[in-house]
Amino acid sequence: KEVYIRSKWVNDWGPWSKIGSEDQVPCDVLSAFTNIVCVGDSLTESAVWVSNDAAEVRRAHKTYPQVLQTITGATVTNLSKGGDSASDSWNRWENTFVEKDNALAIVYLGTNQGLTDTLDTDAPAADPYTDWAETNTGCYAKIIARLQELGYKVLLIKCWIVSTSASLEITNNVIEQVGTRFGCSVVGPIINNEVQYHYWPNHNGYNVTHYNDLGYSWFAHRLCDVVANLGENLKYIIPE
Repeated sequence: KEVYIRSKWVNDWGPWSKIGSEDQVPCDVLSAFTNIVCVGDSLTESAVWVSNDAAEVRRAHKTYPQVLQTITGATVTNLSKGGDSASDSWNRWENTFVEKDNALAIVYLGTNQGLTDTLDTDAPAADPYTDWAETNTGCYAKIIARLQELGYKVLLIKCWIVSTSASLEITNNVIEQVGTRFGCSVVGPIINNEVQYHYWPNHNGYNVTHYNDLGYSWFAHRLCDVVANLGENLKYIIPE
């Protein structure tokens, strides 16, 4: 028997999503890795809004990468900064990426400023990645190329929301293109619109984009479940 779920945002129900079957045993394939590096923006930094005042935003008491570390037993490194676009992230972390044993990189970028459908021109396959364009699409590709150069397996998470100036459809299409070109596993979007995972701690409001502490814990567990059910696409993160 197959099992489906759907989420509710205030009074609106989302689409049904298949999550498995009743006799399916939960599987955490990410525990196969010794090291995991999470690259991203505020959703990876795990920003929790406690009011409408951005000055009061804090990190989750246990960020999604910290919860992921608890689940997998791997050493998880969080390379993220709220507000970062893909180009911001590249310029911030390019000299921080280092080789690690049996490592997986999880890249969750594009929410800020999105990506453009310019992969072939911004990151020409014939040119060294260090020469690629300083655009968001070029830098997104640079991040993947650099991590793979260091021996990482790479998992890409598609966005569920992007800046108003960007296109969600194009951004996620480009992430799929990057996954195909570089041989990365791709998941998502991973969405939970249930308001209890977005409420401020005082329950007087909620942030649509960001989760609260419970929401980031949900995200880490859901990520493990989604990855375990990737099917054929899972082959791209088989450890060496």
